[in-house]
Parts: sequence; C-alpha cells; structure tokens
Amino acid sequence: MSEGEHLRVRGIGASREEALKDADAQAAQYFGGVATIKEIGEARAHSRSYDGSVELWEIDVVWRPEQA
Repeated sequence: MSEGEHLRVRGIGASREEALKDADAQAAQYFGGVATIKEIGEARAHSRSYDGSVELWEIDVVWRPEQA
C-alpha cells in the first residue's frame, strides 16, 4: 500500500448500525487483514417514507492503514 492511501466508503442500511456494517464490509474486502484506522463521518437519512420515518441511512467512513 502506498503512503497516504485511504478508502472512502458510503455505507447504506435500514439503520445507522446497518449502514456502518455495510461500510465495514466494503473496507474489509479492500484492505483484507491490514490493520486500519477508521474515521466515522456524518450519518444522514438517505430516503424517508411519507410519514417522515427514515427508510434508508447512509454514512461516510474513511479508513487509513495504521502506520508501522
């Protein structure tokens, strides 16, 4: 991996927790077993139903390899 490499992912899910799990799965696939540092960004409603309840959440997360 190159110095300064990072991965920015937008996870999507029915809850904030599910959106974070989606982002985690994407990062695990990219980095494999490499130790990383995770920076959790903003979570926001992606879509809402007519009554205003949230149907889908999205969350932005950035991963960087740990420095050796």
